[in-house]
Amino acid sequence: FARFVIAPGDHEEEFYATANAFNLADRWQCPAIVLSDKYLNDGYSTVDIDESKVKIDRGLLMTEEQAAKETDYKRYKWTENGVSPRAVPGMPNCLHVTVGDEHEEHGRINEEADVKTKMTDKRNDKMRFSLKELPEPVLYGPKEAEITLVCWGSTKGPALEALIELEKMGVKANCLHFIINFKVSNTKSSKMQTNYV
Repeated sequence: FARFVIAPGDHEEEFYATANAFNLADRWQCPAIVLSDKYLNDGYSTVDIDESKVKIDRGLLMTEEQAAKETDYKRYKWTENGVSPRAVPGMPNCLHVTVGDEHEEHGRINEEADVKTKMTDKRNDKMRFSLKELPEPVLYGPKEAEITLVCWGSTKGPALEALIELEKMGVKANCLHFIINFKVSNTKSSKMQTNYV
């Protein structure tokens, strides 16, 4: 399935990445994974956390008024960006079924080829539309360099240390750090064939 994977580079990024993962999961209605590792989990540091930087985004939630007007609630309605209107459990007129298999707009199991293709495209559309909102990789060091170190997740620390050593050796280098990528599902009709941001 299409999914976000966030790999923080240090302890401060881990805090904000966790909040961001919840927001991505709610906003785009798909899995968001925070990928940590032994390097960060066994390490420790003191960081200043600014909780005011954390914003909660529950995504496309229906209001009570919208729910009251529903006559045919489609929890998995086909939409341009793949995100369907979401009712909070208990809202009137919005009972629905949720299954782990492929399903049609109401949530009932349906594994016909055309439905499977539509659902795969729906998940991939979420990734395609989310690109505008995902953070850009961060460039450390000069814009122009002889060598660019590309890293993801906790390799950020060693890469930044390597920049210091390279500078001592007279090598002009920089580091491009990615914190997030995503995976799309494979399908012949998919509008997006790339795997990573």
